[in-house]
Amino acid sequence: MKLLICEVLFVFVQLLPASPGWADDVEFVRDIRPILQKHCYTCHGAEKQKSNLRFDIKSEAFKGGEIYGPSIIAGNAEGSPLIQLVREPDPDVRMPLGNAPLTEDEISTLTKWIEQGAIWQDNVDLVRLEDKRDHWSFKPVIRSAPPDTR
Repeated sequence: MKLLICEVLFVFVQLLPASPGWADDVEFVRDIRPILQKHCYTCHGAEKQKSNLRFDIKSEAFKGGEIYGPSIIAGNAEGSPLIQLVREPDPDVRMPLGNAPLTEDEISTLTKWIEQGAIWQDNVDLVRLEDKRDHWSFKPVIRSAPPDTR
């Protein structure tokens, strides 16, 4: 009986990593952000936004840039320009331009994340988007009393 239980447990443990569920879930902070930081933030981060595209802020990453529509289409990795561009065989088009391409594991992780719905939790961005409308020149003029002088 002990031998049978051990054999069943052994088989169960062997099948566990291959089964769908928690073992295959891709998490943005743990799995995706490090890939984006390593390969994308140089040209599409806080300092620079080539093609008006940003990957360091959730709302901007899903909005996309000037050339394509949304860069990330949740549930559709093959239709997502992000995946198309990192897989591009032409080095003059493949992202990141002028740098080493993503590894197959990194592309697979990004693809799996997008297919799983591209879940990017709120309030995990490392930077905040500046509201350009929050500038003194857009605020109403307020009449104030002159300071007391001697």
